[in-house]
Amino acid sequence: MMLFRIVPFFLVACSLSAPALCEEKFLKVDRQSPLVGLGINIHTHSSFPSSLSSIRDAGFNTIRTNIYWNQVEKERGKYDWSNYDRLVQLARRENIKILFSVSFSNGIYEDSIKLQSMDGKRTVEKFAPPTSPVGRAAFAKFAAAAAARYKSLGIIWEIWNEPNYFFFWPPAPDAHSYAQLAEASCKAIKQADPNAIVIGPASAGMPSEPGKRTWWTILASSGAFRCLDGVSVHPYVNNYYKGPEINDEKYRDLRSLLSLNGHGNLPIISSEFGYSSYAGGGVSERGQASLLVRNFLVNLDSDVGISIWYDWKNDGVEASDKENNFGINTRSEKPKSGLTAVRTLSRMLRGMKFTSCRTTDGLIPSKTLYALRTRGIWSCSFIGNEGRRRVIILWSASQSTTLLHIPSFSGKAFKVIDVLGKEVPPPARSHLQQIAVGPDPVYAVFDRL
Repeated sequence: MMLFRIVPFFLVACSLSAPALCEEKFLKVDRQSPLVGLGINIHTHSSFPSSLSSIRDAGFNTIRTNIYWNQVEKERGKYDWSNYDRLVQLARRENIKILFSVSFSNGIYEDSIKLQSMDGKRTVEKFAPPTSPVGRAAFAKFAAAAAARYKSLGIIWEIWNEPNYFFFWPPAPDAHSYAQLAEASCKAIKQADPNAIVIGPASAGMPSEPGKRTWWTILASSGAFRCLDGVSVHPYVNNYYKGPEINDEKYRDLRSLLSLNGHGNLPIISSEFGYSSYAGGGVSERGQASLLVRNFLVNLDSDVGISIWYDWKNDGVEASDKENNFGINTRSEKPKSGLTAVRTLSRMLRGMKFTSCRTTDGLIPSKTLYALRTRGIWSCSFIGNEGRRRVIILWSASQSTTLLHIPSFSGKAFKVIDVLGKEVPPPARSHLQQIAVGPDPVYAVFDRL
């Protein structure tokens, strides 16, 4: 009986919670409180975090995780929500918003398919996606039941995960079939909860990437986006020598494609993105930390209001396994540099308003700023304390380092904090304040302006 008593409690508690949790629309950049869009992916299986309080304490406001159809509906028409009731209760306690990725298929409706694992090292068995009328209707019914159970809790519902990738839509991606599923599920969710926020497709990559344009073009011209409230993407950068800055142009291309099909007003969400710190091919832990901060800032610049990093903790302990090392904590939840970087970002920007990544309120002259950007140096500005405090975050999108002198900052006194929160002293034998700008973001803090 306890399983069914907790839902009314959530509904009452939601009306008393902070506006950020229950607000109707949450998908665009909030310039007054940009940190609201900072999120982290977690897992609901064996690597579930020991506590959500540590996620909130780090500064994350949103968690994304799967809500697995085959775990809830093991017998046709009967749902067991116990695992997800627990998660929703924990998130409510910490005032954390949930993005549920409604996925995947279910063996009581679809046949199994054998295919290669993501690393190509073994054969795995997965269920075919729900493309039959019966399967599609059952999936939409499940999605609607979830929306009805957690109605009015501010949950974001995402339809599927990476349906344009063979491993998650076996044996091969089919944009027409996914569009039908997304539209049917979206309509069913909104019938169950008219205020529900529904997004998709949680795509693997962006339409401007090789081999992905056709799938996206079919989806964009379908009826799915007439129902969806936002467009979610996983804009991973496959070349680990490049940073998230290359997504700036990809977001513009995606908006152009959406506009051509009458959906240019839909907000874009980055619901999964990260870099693995695996041995032999990944980034260093320090590099992972810096890329996390850079990705959040690039997304702000691109008007991507929600940035959800992958992943809270490592999926395994094998140092050379790429999939095992995306976390900002180890498997046993020992902090990596990424967690320190998030804490620093949250501390530096708490209570600050986002100004722009194009201008810096006169602290960097426009000519200087233009010259910096042409050399791959980014600059994002935030303002707080009734205009008396500025934080400018600078970094280089390349591997080079540039030394900036104080004249570039109109002679204003400032201090410099590195990506892990330590104050950086001026270079030796220098009577001028200077900033060494490289791949690791630095915070230039100006007070009492």
